[in-house]
Order: sequence, then C-alpha cells, then structure tokens
Amino acid sequence: MTFVMFIEITKEEFGLDVDILTEWVCDGFAEAVANKVPGAQSHWDCDIDPAQQDIPLNSRDPSHCFVSHNGKYYDACTEGVVDWRDLPFFRARQYLLRS
Repeated sequence: MTFVMFIEITKEEFGLDVDILTEWVCDGFAEAVANKVPGAQSHWDCDIDPAQQDIPLNSRDPSHCFVSHNGKYYDACTEGVVDWRDLPFFRARQYLLRS
C-alpha cells in the first residue's frame, strides 16, 4: 500500500471535508496517518522553522500540522511536496519564505 493510500484511508475514517481536515483538525489527522506508517512523522511548521511561527498571515494562525515520509511532506490535500512550505495550506497564505 502506498503512503498516499494511507492518507486516503485516514480521510475516509475521519469522514470530514479536506478543507476541515486541513484547517481545523490537521494535528489529529497528521498523527493518525503517522501512526499507521512506520517511519512517518507528524510536524508543526513552527517546530521545523521556529523563526516563522510569529509571522502574522491574513490575521490567522499560520501553524499547520502535516506528515513527512520518505523525504516528502503531506497533509489531507496533497500527494507530497519536497518543501513543506509548498503544501497548499502555506501557498494559500503566501507562506513561502525561503532560508
């Protein structure tokens, strides 16, 4: 079974729209996926890049929880990106600051 299949199964188990999974229950979703796949880890963006946690974006909390596996990052609405800042959650907030 591919990692993306684990994401799809977990989305079905949660029974919520992708937008809700991404915006409101990202931590529970990321943990659930990470717990199913050996080697997968859940992360908060501010844990990976603490300098970015205080940046106000669109008057919203920019924090987001997502999963890493085999060098790519995933959340409920992607099939994996090499740089976590390229996840749709961050791209929608122009959260693309590069070091």
